[in-house]
Amino acid sequence: MAVALINRFCGGGSADLLGQFARPLVVQVVHEVLGLSPEAGQHALNAIMTLRATDPASVKLGNRMLEEAMRDTVSAKRAAPGMDVTSWLLKHRSGLSVDEVIHQLAMLYWFTEPTWNLIANAVLRAVTDEPFGGDAVGGALSPQEAIDAVLYSDPPLAIAFARFPRQMQILPGDGTVHEHEPVFVGLAACNSDPAAVGVERTGRGNRAHLSFGAGAQKCPADELATLVAREALAQLWDALPDIELAIPVESLERVANPFLSAVVALPVRFRPSPQLPLP
Repeated sequence: MAVALINRFCGGGSADLLGQFARPLVVQVVHEVLGLSPEAGQHALNAIMTLRATDPASVKLGNRMLEEAMRDTVSAKRAAPGMDVTSWLLKHRSGLSVDEVIHQLAMLYWFTEPTWNLIANAVLRAVTDEPFGGDAVGGALSPQEAIDAVLYSDPPLAIAFARFPRQMQILPGDGTVHEHEPVFVGLAACNSDPAAVGVERTGRGNRAHLSFGAGAQKCPADELATLVAREALAQLWDALPDIELAIPVESLERVANPFLSAVVALPVRFRPSPQLPLP
Protein backbone atom coordinates (compact mmCIF):
# COMPACT_ATOMS: atom_id res chain seq x y z
CA MET A 1 0.00 0.00 0.00
CA ALA A 2 2.80 2.43 0.89
CA VAL A 3 4.66 1.80 -2.36
CA ALA A 4 1.52 2.29 -4.46
CA LEU A 5 0.84 5.63 -2.75
CA ILE A 6 4.44 6.82 -3.15
CA ASN A 7 4.30 5.97 -6.86
CA ARG A 8 1.44 8.44 -7.30
CA PHE A 9 3.57 11.46 -6.40
CA CYS A 10 7.27 10.49 -6.48
CA GLY A 11 7.75 11.77 -10.02
CA GLY A 12 6.29 15.20 -9.31
CA GLY A 13 8.89 16.55 -6.90
CA SER A 14 6.35 17.71 -4.32
CA ALA A 15 3.49 16.33 -2.24
CA ASP A 16 1.36 16.77 0.84
CA LEU A 17 2.66 13.82 2.81
CA LEU A 18 -0.32 13.91 5.16
CA GLY A 19 -3.12 14.04 2.59
CA GLN A 20 -1.37 11.98 -0.10
CA PHE A 21 0.47 9.42 2.00
CA ALA A 22 0.04 9.11 5.78
CA ARG A 23 -3.74 9.47 5.95
CA PRO A 24 -4.70 7.27 2.96
CA LEU A 25 -2.19 4.60 3.99
CA VAL A 26 -3.57 4.26 7.52
CA VAL A 27 -7.16 4.42 6.27
CA GLN A 28 -6.55 1.65 3.72
CA VAL A 29 -4.96 -0.59 6.34
CA VAL A 30 -7.70 -0.04 8.92
CA HIS A 31 -10.48 -0.52 6.37
CA GLU A 32 -8.98 -3.87 5.41
CA VAL A 33 -8.43 -4.94 9.02
CA LEU A 34 -11.97 -4.02 10.09
CA GLY A 35 -13.59 -5.20 6.86
CA LEU A 36 -15.18 -1.91 5.81
CA SER A 37 -16.58 -1.56 2.30
CA PRO A 38 -15.43 1.47 0.27
CA GLU A 39 -18.75 3.22 0.95
CA ALA A 40 -18.75 2.54 4.69
CA GLY A 41 -15.07 3.42 4.88
CA GLN A 42 -15.57 6.80 3.25
CA HIS A 43 -18.50 7.50 5.57
CA ALA A 44 -16.35 6.59 8.58
CA LEU A 45 -13.47 8.78 7.39
CA ASN A 46 -15.86 11.71 6.91
CA ALA A 47 -17.03 11.14 10.47
CA ILE A 48 -13.48 11.32 11.84
CA MET A 49 -12.82 14.55 9.98
CA THR A 50 -16.08 15.97 11.39
CA LEU A 51 -15.06 14.97 14.92
CA ARG A 52 -11.93 17.11 14.64
CA ALA A 53 -14.11 20.05 15.59
CA THR A 54 -14.85 19.96 19.30
CA ASP A 55 -18.13 21.89 19.29
CA PRO A 56 -21.14 19.84 20.47
CA ALA A 57 -22.93 19.89 17.11
CA SER A 58 -19.90 18.50 15.23
CA VAL A 59 -19.27 15.86 17.88
CA LYS A 60 -22.90 14.73 17.75
CA LEU A 61 -22.90 14.61 13.94
CA GLY A 62 -19.55 12.85 13.71
CA ASN A 63 -20.53 10.20 16.25
CA ARG A 64 -23.78 9.55 14.41
CA MET A 65 -21.97 9.22 11.07
CA LEU A 66 -19.42 6.84 12.57
CA GLU A 67 -22.13 4.70 14.16
CA GLU A 68 -24.01 4.51 10.85
CA ALA A 69 -20.86 3.39 9.01
CA MET A 70 -20.18 0.68 11.56
CA ARG A 71 -23.81 -0.43 11.65
CA ASP A 72 -23.72 -0.87 7.86
CA THR A 73 -20.49 -2.85 8.20
CA VAL A 74 -21.93 -5.11 10.90
CA SER A 75 -25.02 -5.75 8.77
CA ALA A 76 -22.87 -6.67 5.78
CA LYS A 77 -20.62 -8.98 7.79
CA ARG A 78 -23.54 -10.76 9.43
CA ALA A 79 -24.72 -11.64 5.94
CA ALA A 80 -21.27 -12.48 4.55
CA PRO A 81 -18.52 -12.94 7.19
CA GLY A 82 -14.89 -12.53 6.16
CA MET A 83 -11.36 -12.57 7.56
CA ASP A 84 -11.68 -9.29 9.43
CA VAL A 85 -12.16 -7.91 12.94
CA THR A 86 -15.87 -7.19 12.46
CA SER A 87 -16.62 -10.80 11.54
CA TRP A 88 -14.53 -12.09 14.44
CA LEU A 89 -16.28 -9.82 16.94
CA LEU A 90 -19.69 -10.96 15.72
CA LYS A 91 -18.87 -14.63 16.35
CA HIS A 92 -16.82 -14.10 19.51
CA ARG A 93 -17.64 -16.54 22.30
CA SER A 94 -18.49 -13.67 24.67
CA GLY A 95 -21.66 -13.13 22.67
CA LEU A 96 -21.38 -9.39 22.06
CA SER A 97 -24.58 -7.68 21.01
CA VAL A 98 -24.76 -5.79 17.72
CA ASP A 99 -24.64 -2.48 19.58
CA GLU A 100 -21.57 -3.60 21.53
CA VAL A 101 -19.77 -4.60 18.32
CA ILE A 102 -20.64 -1.24 16.75
CA HIS A 103 -19.26 0.56 19.81
CA GLN A 104 -16.01 -1.44 19.72
CA LEU A 105 -15.55 -0.80 16.00
CA ALA A 106 -16.17 2.93 16.41
CA MET A 107 -13.56 3.11 19.18
CA LEU A 108 -11.06 1.20 17.05
CA TYR A 109 -11.67 3.42 14.04
CA TRP A 110 -11.18 6.63 15.99
CA PHE A 111 -7.50 5.78 16.38
CA THR A 112 -6.84 6.04 12.66
CA GLU A 113 -6.15 9.76 13.12
CA PRO A 114 -3.47 9.47 15.84
CA THR A 115 -1.76 6.83 13.70
CA TRP A 116 -1.59 8.90 10.54
CA ASN A 117 -0.44 11.85 12.64
CA LEU A 118 2.31 9.69 14.13
CA ILE A 119 3.69 9.18 10.62
CA ALA A 120 3.35 12.86 9.74
CA ASN A 121 4.94 14.02 13.00
CA ALA A 122 7.91 11.71 12.44
CA VAL A 123 8.41 13.07 8.93
CA LEU A 124 8.09 16.62 10.22
CA ARG A 125 10.69 15.95 12.89
CA ALA A 126 13.03 14.47 10.31
CA VAL A 127 12.81 17.44 7.94
CA THR A 128 13.06 20.16 10.59
CA ASP A 129 15.57 18.68 13.05
CA GLU A 130 18.84 18.38 11.13
CA PRO A 131 20.72 15.91 13.38
CA PHE A 132 17.62 13.77 13.84
CA GLY A 133 16.68 13.90 10.17
CA GLY A 134 20.18 13.15 8.97
CA ASP A 135 20.36 10.06 11.14
CA ALA A 136 16.92 8.93 10.02
CA VAL A 137 17.28 9.17 6.25
CA GLY A 138 20.93 8.14 6.42
CA GLY A 139 20.08 4.89 8.13
CA ALA A 140 21.80 5.57 11.46
CA LEU A 141 18.40 5.94 13.11
CA SER A 142 15.85 3.24 12.36
CA PRO A 143 12.20 4.08 11.66
CA GLN A 144 11.27 2.50 14.99
CA GLU A 145 13.73 4.70 16.85
CA ALA A 146 12.40 7.73 14.99
CA ILE A 147 8.87 6.80 16.04
CA ASP A 148 9.93 6.39 19.67
CA ALA A 149 11.66 9.76 19.65
CA VAL A 150 8.54 11.47 18.28
CA LEU A 151 6.32 9.68 20.81
CA TYR A 152 8.44 11.38 23.48
CA SER A 153 8.53 14.85 22.02
CA ASP A 154 5.39 15.24 19.90
CA PRO A 155 2.87 12.45 20.60
CA PRO A 156 -0.08 12.65 18.18
CA LEU A 157 -2.52 12.15 21.06
CA ALA A 158 -1.31 15.01 23.22
CA ILE A 159 -3.91 14.65 25.98
CA ALA A 160 -5.33 11.31 27.13
CA PHE A 161 -9.01 10.75 27.68
CA ALA A 162 -10.45 11.52 31.08
CA ARG A 163 -9.68 9.35 34.08
CA PHE A 164 -11.77 9.38 37.26
CA PRO A 165 -10.16 8.98 40.71
CA ARG A 166 -11.84 6.50 43.03
CA GLN A 167 -11.10 8.70 46.02
CA MET A 168 -9.89 12.21 46.74
CA GLN A 169 -6.28 12.79 45.77
CA ILE A 170 -3.97 15.49 47.14
CA LEU A 171 -1.62 16.70 44.42
CA PRO A 172 1.79 18.32 44.91
CA GLY A 173 1.36 21.97 45.78
CA ASP A 174 -2.19 23.08 46.51
CA GLY A 175 -4.07 20.84 44.08
CA THR A 176 -6.91 18.55 45.11
CA VAL A 177 -8.81 16.14 42.86
CA HIS A 178 -12.10 14.92 44.23
CA GLU A 179 -13.68 11.53 43.80
CA HIS A 180 -15.16 10.92 40.33
CA GLU A 181 -14.06 14.29 38.95
CA PRO A 182 -12.51 13.95 35.47
CA VAL A 183 -8.74 14.26 35.19
CA PHE A 184 -7.01 14.75 31.83
CA VAL A 185 -3.42 13.57 31.51
CA GLY A 186 -1.16 15.62 29.27
CA LEU A 187 0.98 12.95 27.60
CA ALA A 188 3.22 15.50 25.90
CA ALA A 189 3.67 17.25 29.24
CA CYS A 190 4.54 14.00 31.03
CA ASN A 191 7.11 13.15 28.38
CA SER A 192 8.72 16.60 28.60
CA ASP A 193 8.84 16.85 32.39
CA PRO A 194 11.78 19.16 33.25
CA ALA A 195 12.99 16.52 35.70
CA ALA A 196 13.60 14.17 32.79
CA VAL A 197 14.58 16.42 29.90
CA GLY A 198 18.23 15.57 30.28
CA VAL A 199 17.60 11.90 29.49
CA GLU A 200 18.69 10.72 26.05
CA ARG A 201 15.50 9.83 24.22
CA THR A 202 16.36 9.12 20.63
CA GLY A 203 18.12 6.30 21.84
CA ARG A 204 18.24 3.00 20.67
CA GLY A 205 15.33 1.04 22.02
CA ASN A 206 14.23 3.41 24.78
CA ARG A 207 10.42 3.28 24.81
CA ALA A 208 9.65 4.57 28.29
CA HIS A 209 7.20 7.22 27.06
CA LEU A 210 3.52 7.30 28.03
CA SER A 211 2.06 7.92 24.58
CA PHE A 212 0.25 4.57 24.46
CA GLY A 213 -0.72 4.71 28.12
CA ALA A 214 0.43 2.18 30.68
CA GLY A 215 -0.83 -0.70 32.78
CA ALA A 216 -4.37 -1.99 32.40
CA GLN A 217 -5.37 1.07 30.34
CA LYS A 218 -2.52 0.72 27.84
CA CYS A 219 -3.61 0.98 24.21
CA PRO A 220 -4.02 -2.56 22.85
CA ALA A 221 -3.22 -1.47 19.28
CA ASP A 222 0.24 -0.03 19.91
CA GLU A 223 1.98 -2.81 17.99
CA LEU A 224 -0.28 -2.42 14.96
CA ALA A 225 0.04 1.37 14.98
CA THR A 226 3.82 1.29 15.20
CA LEU A 227 4.01 -1.45 12.55
CA VAL A 228 2.07 0.70 10.08
CA ALA A 229 4.11 3.81 10.91
CA ARG A 230 7.42 1.94 10.80
CA GLU A 231 6.73 0.44 7.38
CA ALA A 232 5.46 3.76 6.05
CA LEU A 233 8.63 5.61 7.10
CA ALA A 234 10.93 2.87 5.82
CA GLN A 235 9.34 2.89 2.38
CA LEU A 236 9.17 6.69 2.21
CA TRP A 237 12.76 7.38 3.27
CA ASP A 238 14.06 4.64 1.01
CA ALA A 239 12.23 6.09 -2.01
CA LEU A 240 12.71 9.80 -1.29
CA PRO A 241 15.73 10.38 0.98
CA ASP A 242 16.02 14.10 0.22
CA ILE A 243 12.59 15.26 1.46
CA GLU A 244 12.46 18.81 2.78
CA LEU A 245 9.67 21.06 3.98
CA ALA A 246 8.16 23.17 1.18
CA ILE A 247 7.15 26.05 3.45
CA PRO A 248 8.61 27.54 6.65
CA VAL A 249 7.77 25.38 9.65
CA GLU A 250 6.08 28.30 11.38
CA SER A 251 3.64 28.53 8.44
CA LEU A 252 2.27 25.02 9.02
CA GLU A 253 -1.35 25.09 10.17
CA ARG A 254 -2.10 22.98 13.25
CA VAL A 255 -5.31 21.08 13.86
CA ALA A 256 -7.51 23.07 16.23
CA ASN A 257 -8.17 20.27 18.68
CA PRO A 258 -6.64 20.24 22.19
CA PHE A 259 -6.39 16.45 22.24
CA LEU A 260 -4.34 16.20 19.03
CA SER A 261 -0.86 17.33 18.10
CA ALA A 262 -1.14 17.41 14.34
CA VAL A 263 -0.74 19.51 11.22
CA VAL A 264 -3.52 20.15 8.71
CA ALA A 265 -1.15 19.43 5.81
CA LEU A 266 2.52 18.54 5.39
CA PRO A 267 3.78 20.04 2.10
CA VAL A 268 7.23 18.81 1.09
CA ARG A 269 9.51 18.85 -1.93
CA PHE A 270 12.12 16.37 -3.12
CA ARG A 271 14.08 15.32 -6.17
CA PRO A 272 11.67 13.58 -8.60
CA SER A 273 12.14 9.83 -8.54
CA PRO A 274 11.00 6.98 -10.81
CA GLN A 275 8.22 4.75 -9.60
CA LEU A 276 9.08 1.83 -7.35
CA PRO A 277 8.33 -1.77 -8.28
CA LEU A 278 5.30 -3.06 -6.39
CA PRO A 279 6.10 -5.88 -3.94
